[in-house]
Amino acid sequence: MANKQIDQRLLNLTAARGNQTQRQRKSLATYQKFRETLGHKHITQKFGTGNFIEDTIILDIGSRYSKVGFVNEPGPRRICETHLRLGDERKSEPYSSQKFQACVKLKPVVLSLSKIPQSPQTWQEIAELLVNDLLFTQLEIKPDKRRIIVLKDPWWPSSFQNALARSFFRHGCPGVHFIDSLHSALFVTGGRSGIVCDVGYHTTKIQASMHGHIIPETRGWRGVGFYKIMQRFKILMRELARLDFERFAVDEGQIE
Repeated sequence: MANKQIDQRLLNLTAARGNQTQRQRKSLATYQKFRETLGHKHITQKFGTGNFIEDTIILDIGSRYSKVGFVNEPGPRRICETHLRLGDERKSEPYSSQKFQACVKLKPVVLSLSKIPQSPQTWQEIAELLVNDLLFTQLEIKPDKRRIIVLKDPWWPSSFQNALARSFFRHGCPGVHFIDSLHSALFVTGGRSGIVCDVGYHTTKIQASMHGHIIPETRGWRGVGFYKIMQRFKILMRELARLDFERFAVDEGQIE
């Protein structure tokens, strides 16, 4: 009886692997056909002369670092620090209760936690400076003929997301797509169900998906990330090695 159960399990496993291989082949054939279709001039002419797959920009904007590149490449083209800076005070139109100082660099935690909210126009100026840095300084390209995919943090302020979209469209981008960053991490593994835990710089986020659908009730975050790990490292170094980082000109980048 035990041998029959084992044989049946092996047969089920072999059938499941065969179905998965068949789905992968079908997906690859569909992808190739999609590229050939978009390669025709009468379709791509509206969005420029390039191919949608090859020209699509992908941006992963984190609270500390951002990764930028293209969809058809195996890895990011650039990994850079996320510059969140305040712009001109007159254009930013800050709230009366909002502390504002032009050109000041904001703390990364502003994307998830903030005691004093930023005005929508302030977010617009922040997004303009950030988009200029990511597209023109890091990638050195014009987005007027390329679509953009943004891996969106579920806890981003809506004003920041809207400001990003307006900034892209101002530069002539033909299309912007915001994709849940936690769900996309599960998608690239080839699975449809699972739990994603994203340990970031300031926060740790978790989210579950079932059969390709996000389960909103499972979303959660805690204010624990690499920043707190680094602070704990400072304390241990001071206690064990008598090395006090506060007494020396050592910034967080060097500690990382």
